[in-house]
Amino acid sequence: MIKLNFTKSSHSEILGNLQIFRNTLQIGRSFKADIILRDKNISKNSVVMYIRNEMLFIKSLSDDFLCNGKKYRGLKKVIIGDKISLQGDEFQITDFKISRESPSLNDLKDGLNSFKENHRPYLFIIEQIQHELLEAEKDSDA
Repeated sequence: MIKLNFTKSSHSEILGNLQIFRNTLQIGRSFKADIILRDKNISKNSVVMYIRNEMLFIKSLSDDFLCNGKKYRGLKKVIIGDKISLQGDEFQITDFKISRESPSLNDLKDGLNSFKENHRPYLFIIEQIQHELLEAEKDSDA
């Protein structure tokens, strides 16, 4: 699980806290990325973040990135509180931990509610996912 707080972006819908319930996270312009940045100066596959041996790393796949104001290319170990910049987008690492099991329904609901607060244009999709989670919860209680 990787938690980020986007503090600066030219696209307001991405601002705020994001939580990914996996040990790997890809950021870029591609629709296949976990976090999609629409800046034309960012590559389709810009960076990947991953957890190994209880440590978090960020690796540039094509673009340089800034960590706490210093320019990097390649692999960099990062810690909670580090500030990452990709062109005009900036985020801070707020938490991370190895996800050894699937997230609980409550974790998914909490993450969805947080996302919903920060991403109003996607409310219809979020409401559909919430409905499916409620149905899954009903099925698991039966």
